Amino acid sequence: MNGLSKKNYYQILDIKRNASQGEIQRAYHLMKKTFRHGSLATYSLMQSSEMNLIQEKIHEAYKTLGNERERLNYDLTLSPYTQPELTDPGPPNPNCENPVRQPETSLGPELHGFLSNIDEVCTGKLLRKYREWMGIHLEEIALETRINPEYLHLIEEDLYSRLPNEVFLRSYLQQYAKCLGINSKEVSEGFLKKYRFGKNLSPRI
Repeated sequence: MNGLSKKNYYQILDIKRNASQGEIQRAYHLMKKTFRHGSLATYSLMQSSEMNLIQEKIHEAYKTLGNERERLNYDLTLSPYTQPELTDPGPPNPNCENPVRQPETSLGPELHGFLSNIDEVCTGKLLRKYREWMGIHLEEIALETRINPEYLHLIEEDLYSRLPNEVFLRSYLQQYAKCLGINSKEVSEGFLKKYRFGKNLSPRI
């Protein structure tokens, strides 16, 4: 497995440089399943130490690419032509410094600002917009986290007065954020600031 250290994170997960967050998540789970101990695909083909190294690299790749801010920083360290077999960029364009899709452009200024300052600007509506940008359905998050879909809907609509108490809500927010690959602490703290303020303004029934 000497070649593993020469691969970048996109190559480790076997995805394109412009892969969506949904594609990154699916690739990560597939690689974890393929290179788990006892897998038929790797049974007797490699030693336990080699398997552990692969698993570490897979997790390391997902931890970076699954976090949009860390991914943006990581992309800056890569040559735009490190993956010709996947991106097929064609001949270099002397008038274009980086022909690979720029994530911050595709995100749009609103979502880019959201990712840059989550703990201050986090709202349910921004979380929903980011989830939709990644192509992840709310039902997928409900299945993954086992959170009642109604609560997830209330979070995304910022309906503070109908949400559960803060102890449960913090847990829901952190699990939701992990499914989106963004900082769970920043999401929970940012949303809860709005939640406390909004709940105090809500009319008493």
